[in-house]
Amino acid sequence: MKPKNPLLFSSLITIAFASQVHAADVTWTGATADFNTGTNWSTTPAIPASGDTLVFGLAGAGGTTLNNDLTAGTFVKGFTFNADAPAYTING
Repeated sequence: MKPKNPLLFSSLITIAFASQVHAADVTWTGATADFNTGTNWSTTPAIPASGDTLVFGLAGAGGTTLNNDLTAGTFVKGFTFNADAPAYTING
C-alpha cells in the first residue's frame, strides 16, 4: 500500500527516529546536589534531557540528598540505581 502523502509519512518517520537517537543513559557524578548542573552528569556539560535514563551509583561530593531542578516538562525515561548506590533522597 502506497502512503497517500509520502512527504508527511517520511517526516513522521524522521521525527520518530530523531527522538529516539537523543535518549541516553546519563550517570550521576554529583559534585554538587543539583540536577541542573551539567558537571554533575557523565554528559558534561549537558544536563539530562527528556527521554534519558538517569543512572546512580556511588554518591559524589554533593552527597545523597539531591535537588531535581531540571526544567519543568523534562520527562526522563527512568531511574537506575546500581548495586553500589546508597539511599538517595531526591527533592523537587
